[in-house]
Amino acid sequence: REVRMRPGSFDEVTERVGTCMAALRESGLVPGWRDELWPATRGFDAEPLFAVERAAVPLLGLRGYGVHCNGLVRRQDGTLALWVARRAKDKATWPGKLDHVVAGGQPLGISPFENVVKECGEEAGIPEELARKVAKAAGLVSYRQELTDRNHIKRDVLFCYDLHLPEDFTPKPVDGEVEGFELWEMADVMSSVAYTDDFKPNVQLVLIDMFVRHGLVTPEQEGYIALAK
Repeated sequence: REVRMRPGSFDEVTERVGTCMAALRESGLVPGWRDELWPATRGFDAEPLFAVERAAVPLLGLRGYGVHCNGLVRRQDGTLALWVARRAKDKATWPGKLDHVVAGGQPLGISPFENVVKECGEEAGIPEELARKVAKAAGLVSYRQELTDRNHIKRDVLFCYDLHLPEDFTPKPVDGEVEGFELWEMADVMSSVAYTDDFKPNVQLVLIDMFVRHGLVTPEQEGYIALAK
């Protein structure tokens, strides 16, 4: 199947698509409505053709983009710990799941780094000056996820960042999207990813990427090649 758009300006097409998606929402076909507009593009660097409700992006076969941040703390003994968020139970998606200290979709008109800085303040109370100092780009993770309960396939690219936060800094909930934050020993994070589904699925992918990058899993361990792919 394919969707063909009548020619029009960005605003005109955005309005037409919005009307269509609103009707689908009324029919219960667009769960998890966010009231957030995402760009519809042929690629991340391409000019957006129109904007569409975030929850409707997979319905149009579009690729979504976002930022995920590993909130790392380097202990005095050299070991790493990770700040872990617990999603609010009233979240439209994945309520109550464990999450990154900072994560969010990539909206219109802002770069991934500036989005990280914005989300740091909005989600975890991380001051702008600190966020700009500690946020380091660390690659990306792309995935395709079949959501059988919604009858569509989600295709996302996540820009990964490491936030090396000071030991004396504690993030705090700001916008109500998380219940709270806990500082976990890395061994406990790895055990949770390996043996439970407590973390949100795409968070697990970014964490695995972080484990590999920081040498927390090595080629000597069984399954390393499959994991590192």
